[in-house]
Formats: sequence, C-alpha cells, structure tokens
Amino acid sequence: MSILLVVAPMLANPLPPVANSTMMTLWDRAQAEGEDLLWRPCDDMGDVIRCLSCQGDAAADLILLDIDADAIAAPDIEPLRHALNACKVPVIEVHDDSREGDLARIAPGHASVVSITVPGDRNAGYGMALSVGLRYIAQQRRMAA
Repeated sequence: MSILLVVAPMLANPLPPVANSTMMTLWDRAQAEGEDLLWRPCDDMGDVIRCLSCQGDAAADLILLDIDADAIAAPDIEPLRHALNACKVPVIEVHDDSREGDLARIAPGHASVVSITVPGDRNAGYGMALSVGLRYIAQQRRMAA
C-alpha cells in the first residue's frame, strides 16, 4: 500500500526543490501509519501523465498531486484530462499559491478528494495533504472491514 506524491514541473512560479529532510519526515509519518510514500518530481507533463496513469505505480492507493492547472500548456490539457479521468485512485491536490488553478478546470468530471492550499509553504501543504490522505485511507479500510 502506498501514497504517490507527484510534483508537476513548476513553469509559472518555480520554487526551490523540496529538501530531502522534508521528504524523509513525510516518509516517516507515512511509515508510522503502515504506508509507503513514493515521491515523483516530474521533469515534464508527460511524466505527470504517466504517474497519473499509474504506470509503474499500480499499487498506489492515493495520489497527492502538486500542480497548477493554469500553467499547463494547451497541448498537454487533453492527455492530462484523459489520465485524470482514467485514474482509479483518489487524488488530493496541493497548491502553494492561492492563484493556482484547480484541476476541476481541466477535468470537470474528476473530483479531487480535496484541494489544499498553503500560500508560500509547499512543505506545509505536503504535510497537510499527507495527513488528509492517511485519514482517508484509514477510513476506507474501516469501512471495508
């Protein structure tokens, strides 16, 4: 069982990369709840689409997606929409700027579990998204039992 953190390329507002220590803290939190956290910083939208299509990560139970829908180039919108609509696991969006666009604009039929925005603090957004994701997975397991 795993949670996949997909980080889209930040074209409009590039930020410094997330520190390894931050990712280790998040990984430790996931491990404490019996989950793996896989981190996929993407170089381009093709990488993002492959991650959402669960190619190579079919065991993911949940995806945390750091993406700005407003910054997606026109040729990437349709493939991204298709990947989102075909994705079989819940998605939690993470934003570090309240001006970033939600994926509802790209794929109106695809509802994210929640969209989290922590202005100017990507690390806090990832932490909050992980907390929500872990609670969501725990609730799903309780309901299935």
